[in-house]
Amino acid sequence: MANGTHTHEAEVEQVIIGCGGAKLDHAAPARDLYTGQAFRLNLAAALALVDGDDGRVAILSAKHGIVQLDEIIEPYDVTVGDAEAITPRELRRSLAFRCVSGFRTALLLANAYAELFEAAHLDDWDQRGMAIEATANLFVGSKGIGDQRGRASSARKGETTPADAMAAYETTPRDPRPYEQLVRAA
Repeated sequence: MANGTHTHEAEVEQVIIGCGGAKLDHAAPARDLYTGQAFRLNLAAALALVDGDDGRVAILSAKHGIVQLDEIIEPYDVTVGDAEAITPRELRRSLAFRCVSGFRTALLLANAYAELFEAAHLDDWDQRGMAIEATANLFVGSKGIGDQRGRASSARKGETTPADAMAAYETTPRDPRPYEQLVRAA
């Protein structure tokens, strides 16, 4: 989202997916560290959205912020909202360092991860030249994990497009509470 504008026809240039709770018990590339079914499905969907180009997919880690698929990381036990979790300010720096500014970005982020991303992606951010272009969360307005899995599966098969997500994003009401209140309420 740049100045509240969205581009419907444009292809996705990068995808950010959420990390997973199930992990290997040893350091591994991020793509392999997370072992849960939901993560695996989201990774497959993300790769489908960028025609298999794994350099255009990143993971939003509750501990590390944005990590690349081939980045080696140690297992951890942190979720968004924990005292050790990345803050919106830290995520903003991680996004500026790890994601390509000006790119149209699809998100596969559930609940607190989406709220964290929104808190980090401030409207005035683009005035400093670091904003990600239009963002669309394929999970916006979902009714739970089953619905999210269905949407990821549709994206993996090419049945759901980023334009669908953009349209859903624009019509979904946002909670006006600050990120910290949203995490406490979750």
